[in-house]
Amino acid sequence: MSIVRIRIVKQAPFIRVSCIISSFLERSTVKYLVILALFVTTHVAAVENSIISVMEHFENIENLQQAKYNEAHFRKIEKGLSEKCKKIRVMTYNMLFDLYDNALAPENRWPARLPRIVALIEEMNPDVIGTQELQPNQVQDLVPLLDSTYEFISVDSSKDDQDGIFVKKSRFHILKDELVFSESDAETPVITIVELNDKETGTSFAVANSHFSFSKVAKRGHEAALVAKKVDALAKRMPVFFMGDLNTFPNRPDMSFPFYDGDYVNDILTKKTLQDSIDVSLVGHVGPIGTFTNNPPAILPFEGTGTPGVILDHIYVSKDITVLLHAVQPGTVDGHFPSDHMPVVIDCVVMSDS
Repeated sequence: MSIVRIRIVKQAPFIRVSCIISSFLERSTVKYLVILALFVTTHVAAVENSIISVMEHFENIENLQQAKYNEAHFRKIEKGLSEKCKKIRVMTYNMLFDLYDNALAPENRWPARLPRIVALIEEMNPDVIGTQELQPNQVQDLVPLLDSTYEFISVDSSKDDQDGIFVKKSRFHILKDELVFSESDAETPVITIVELNDKETGTSFAVANSHFSFSKVAKRGHEAALVAKKVDALAKRMPVFFMGDLNTFPNRPDMSFPFYDGDYVNDILTKKTLQDSIDVSLVGHVGPIGTFTNNPPAILPFEGTGTPGVILDHIYVSKDITVLLHAVQPGTVDGHFPSDHMPVVIDCVVMSDS
């Protein structure tokens, strides 16, 4: 039986994962054939309805209708876009665990979704990706397919979610990585943090990634407070991104949402340092205004571009990061969504340290 081995370089309690294609991690023959097929198919998979061309169109100042803007506002946009040669593309993406694959249609199970995720990432070409819900076996499947471009930083776990951060190797030096735990749970990290230096601009900044609890309302508030405290400290010495699936349903009691505490969580996060990038984007927002793939009023995933206003996934920035454009990516691959969430992506400029 052929073997695929993924070399895991530990920096306790972190791992940095890189692939050695010449050796193989032991799997079933069927799994091995799926992995082999990915190397052939991921580069030819068709991405439909991608938001990237829309983003690039509106990041050209000539494509904006100046008469529809306040003059001072337009000058601010113009100044921001003049710096777009320095832009960084940051993405957060809940890629969906495979724990309940048997309950999904075959086309929505992990072996079918994996090449779609790779195709979508390749098409979007982000510099930094925050991931949520990936299980250890999914990490072992995904990392080899992205290893030539990205380094993956995550908690070293054999059984739990490996929420982590993909960093483009050609763009950044990794300065430091860290896990932050809550006082009540010393086993499960709440935040994964990596500090980076941009090889192109010389600027340094921190990226924090998390996945807030879904079912526990009180826990979400505690997680938000922990993030805010950590980010406030980080922001004293460098710009900070915070991203993740925060399960933030808006305070709309007239709607049948599972919870209504999303605005409260946002208030905690934005009390001092952070701003939701959708609120401070110079060119605004493009794409759906939801991040789950239901087709309302139904709530089943993989069916549509979500309930307007239900944005579960966010990218927050400190005030020394200029957000050029915020988007939700509704792209499908060969007619299917790669995950039950759509990625959130921003183009932004980190202000110089000087």
